[in-house]
Amino acid sequence: MFIAEFTYDNGVRRAHTTGKVEEIDVPGGSILLDGWVKEPVSSIDPRSSDPVTGVYNYIFLDDKVDTITIKNDSLGQRPLYFTVGPGRVVVGTVFWDVAKKAKKSSADICYESIRQLRLYRRLTPPSRTLLEGVFLLPAGSKLEIFDRGANYKLTQSLTMKQDPDHGIDEVVAAHQLDKAIHKTFEYIKGVCGPSDVWFGNSGGLDSRLIPAYAERVGLPVKGYIVSEARPRGFLSQSELSSDLVSKHFNLENKKINFDEGDPWGRLIRDIHVNPFGPANFHKNAGFEGFHGDIILTGGNSFVIANDNNAWRDLAEIDGDPVENYARKIFFRGFSSECDDKDYISNLKECIQVAIPNGDNFSSFRTLHQLYLNKTSPAGAFESMSMAGEFQYIYHPFITEESKRWPEHIFYDRKVQSALFEGFFPELLSFPDQSGKVWRNDGQKLGRFARVKSKIRLKVRTDGLNYPRWLASSWYRGLMKLVECEVSRSQSGLPSELLREASIHKRAQDSVDLVKLAIMVRYLEAGDFSLGGNRDAG
Repeated sequence: MFIAEFTYDNGVRRAHTTGKVEEIDVPGGSILLDGWVKEPVSSIDPRSSDPVTGVYNYIFLDDKVDTITIKNDSLGQRPLYFTVGPGRVVVGTVFWDVAKKAKKSSADICYESIRQLRLYRRLTPPSRTLLEGVFLLPAGSKLEIFDRGANYKLTQSLTMKQDPDHGIDEVVAAHQLDKAIHKTFEYIKGVCGPSDVWFGNSGGLDSRLIPAYAERVGLPVKGYIVSEARPRGFLSQSELSSDLVSKHFNLENKKINFDEGDPWGRLIRDIHVNPFGPANFHKNAGFEGFHGDIILTGGNSFVIANDNNAWRDLAEIDGDPVENYARKIFFRGFSSECDDKDYISNLKECIQVAIPNGDNFSSFRTLHQLYLNKTSPAGAFESMSMAGEFQYIYHPFITEESKRWPEHIFYDRKVQSALFEGFFPELLSFPDQSGKVWRNDGQKLGRFARVKSKIRLKVRTDGLNYPRWLASSWYRGLMKLVECEVSRSQSGLPSELLREASIHKRAQDSVDLVKLAIMVRYLEAGDFSLGGNRDAG
C-alpha cells in the first residue's frame, strides 16, 4: 500500500510518497512502480494507451513537459484512487488515505453512490466512489494529468473483445493456460524471493492448482482455511478437503475458526482495504498474529469461466442481451428496484464505450470485469490477512490468449477440466469443498457417487454456513458494537441500513449493509481514520 502527493511550488513539482512503491529514474523523468511488470520498466512507453503485461500501477513523472501519466494493468488488480486539482494531485491504494490527504469532508459525500451500494452492491460508472472528486482508476486505463493538476484526461483500453480461433479446443486452451500459469508462478517466485507465501486452501479445484504450480517452480507455500470447527462433530467437508490437499503436497495448513479474533477490528480492516467490494469481515478471522508476505489466490477465474453458463442461457431470452445481463445476473435479486432504467442505461453505455458494436459474449466478459470484479483486487483477500501483497494465478499471461478461445469452451468448466486431465489427473481423485469427486476425464462420477457426495456434505456440512455464523454469539457481540457506533450518527441513514440488514434473508446482503452503515457513519462524521483506524491493518 502506498500514497503519493504531488504539489507545485513556484512551478516546480514536488513528490511526497509513503509506503511500498519502487522509485526508478529513467531518461526524461522518473517512475513510481506499485507491483511488477514483465517488460523492463524503462522500456515502457508512457504515451501508449495499451497496458503492458503485469500486475501494477505505474506513474511516470515527465520532467520535460511537467505531466504525470498513470497506467494500470488490464484487469486493474491493484486498486488506485486519485484526486486531481490545481496545484495538487493525490494518488494511493487506500481510498480513506487519499480522502484524508486530499482534505475531503462530509460535504463531499456522494449520496447517489450510497444509494447504488444500498440497492445493488455495485457502483457505476466504474470510477465512482463514495466521495465527489475521489475516483478509482478503472481497469486497463491511462490517466494523463497536465497543467499542474488543473486538467486531466482518462483513457480506458480495457476490452474483452473476442476474436475466436475455431481451431482451438479445450485441450489446446488448457495447454495455453498451463504455460500461462507456469509463467505467472515463475514471476511470482522472482517477486517473492525468500518470502513467507500463503494461499487460501479451501480444498477446491483452484486451491489445488496453487501448490501444484508452486511445487513445479520450487516456491515453498503454506495453506490456511477459515471454517467452522467440527460443526456436527466431524471435520467439515471444507476442512477435510483442505487437509487432503495439504497432505498430498506435504505442506503446512493453518486452520482458523470463523469466530477467532477481535470482531470490531475485523470489520474496520475490511472497510479500510476493501471499501467497495463485498463484505468479508465475517470471513477474515484470526489474522491478528498472521504476518505472511504474499497471499496467492485463484481469483479472477472468469478468464477460464466458472459462472459463464448463465451468459449462455441469456441467449435464449428475448430482448437486449446486455440489459438482460443487468437484470438477471448483475442485480442478482439484490433489490426490488431492478427496473432502475437510469442505472441499467448507465451500464449499457459503459459497455458500449468499451466495446463499440461488441458481440454479446465480449460484452458480458467486459461487464463482468468492469463491475463484478471491479473491487475484488486487494479487497477480500487483503482484508482476510495482514499480507503485504497478493497475486492472482490466472492473470496476467492468459488474458490476451483467452480472447482467441471460441465461446463454447468457456462453459461447463471445459478448460479447467482439461487442465487437470492433462497435467494433474491425480488431483481429481479426492473430493472438493462441496464433497464432489471428479474422475480423470473431468466429469463428475455417476449417480451413486453423486448421492454419496450429497450424503457426505449433509453429514459433515461444508463448514461455511454463513447464516449460522451470523447467528453466533461472536456476531451478536459485534452487532452491539455496531449499534452503539451507529447511535452516534448525525443522520438516520446508518440506522435505516442496519434495519435493512436485520431483515435480509441472504447472509451476504446482510453483512454488506452492516458494512455500509459503518462507512456512512464515518463519512458523515468526516472521520477518514475510521475511529482512529484501529486494527485496520
